[in-house]
Amino acid sequence: GKYGLLWIDYMKSNHAERYRHHIRMGTLSARAFELNEEAYEMLEGIVSQYLAKHKPQHSASTMEMWKLRNRQNKWRKRSC
Repeated sequence: GKYGLLWIDYMKSNHAERYRHHIRMGTLSARAFELNEEAYEMLEGIVSQYLAKHKPQHSASTMEMWKLRNRQNKWRKRSC
């Protein structure tokens, strides 16, 4: 997944010895998968917190939900 691949690239660039260790042990893919799942769980929590704080008036409205998620993405980028 996206975040697993980002982790692999980060490890290769910044922690070459640990990266090679994961390769030698055959754990690189499994660890990347775990990190990807963990990242998506964290992202889901962030989105839930944002939506709890910024409740939609009409949650069935696709346009309103799109606008909220778009605002949430801008909010998340500012906080990083």
